Amino acid sequence: MAEGKRKERIYYFDTFRFLAAMLVFTTHYIGAFCPGYFGYFYTFPYSIFLGGLSGKLGFSSLCIILGLFAYRKGEKSKENLLLMFLQRYLYFLVTAVCFYIPALLLHFIDMHVEGRSVISVFLEQSFKLKYDFYHLFWCLMPMLLGSGICYLLGRVKAGYIEVILMLLIFMILKQEWVAVSIAGAVLCLVSRDQALDALLKKPWVQLILVFVPFALTHQGPNESFLTDYLGALFAFCFILVTMKNRRLCAFFNAGPWRLVNRTYFGIYILHVLVYSTLGMKLFNETFVNVAFAPRSLLVYAILVVLLILLARPVDFCINSISKGLNILTGNAYHKAVSFYNDKRKRA
Repeated sequence: MAEGKRKERIYYFDTFRFLAAMLVFTTHYIGAFCPGYFGYFYTFPYSIFLGGLSGKLGFSSLCIILGLFAYRKGEKSKENLLLMFLQRYLYFLVTAVCFYIPALLLHFIDMHVEGRSVISVFLEQSFKLKYDFYHLFWCLMPMLLGSGICYLLGRVKAGYIEVILMLLIFMILKQEWVAVSIAGAVLCLVSRDQALDALLKKPWVQLILVFVPFALTHQGPNESFLTDYLGALFAFCFILVTMKNRRLCAFFNAGPWRLVNRTYFGIYILHVLVYSTLGMKLFNETFVNVAFAPRSLLVYAILVVLLILLARPVDFCINSISKGLNILTGNAYHKAVSFYNDKRKRA
């Protein structure tokens, strides 16, 4: 029975992460190809449904879920903390490199076909892709730090006071994504709090938790310190309500979601590459004679299908490389510790 519940939980969390990755891709796509449509996000009646939907909301959801799982793993795992940080760092480094190399190759092929020299193409595209690479790595590193802190909090069996204090510290330090990741540890504590369980299952409480934070995120196009955290609060509440609502669990566990819900990480890694290379060609060259609105929807649909198809092999490659590195790192770490202990005994 416990195993069945674990599998069910994995399914709907995967669905959340897929939707979050698609939200990040969609807002970036609109920003790249249809910037004029952003005005609709903040005008009535669209603001009621779209005002709070942004790439930051999607990324907040990914950070919260990662923090939740890291806290749970910390409670159960006896893994060495230094080794865990080293292996997670390598995982994120492999992820960033797996983005950078295919991006460089695609740009290189594209420019070389036009007759450009090998050296000039390599230098030019390497320089241009540095921004995307650093942007991706800049997003992943706070997730690494936040999940590591959640893991440590789980190891020491931290309660509400310790976890919330840590969250407030990083909010004060203006480390937004680290703080949002630590909110995943808070979510873990709240979701299994028996004193709150009966209250959180009441429909009127769930409605308040979902709609009040979402309504507060409709602050218009100008972002601020507060609106960023209000979006994360909505993601936090929506995930919590789903965990307590059987109908929502059943919906997000439904069969159709399982066809795509394990592609979220590959989608997040590839989304900039896909719309910046293939998207540009489809939008400006292949379908240039199609009217603007149909062209936007057509290109978007094609890119979504490509993302889903490409995401699984990319995710498989990243995980395979990371597992190999984890084995090598673990062996090297244990040998180094053994060597150090032997040296101390001899001394």
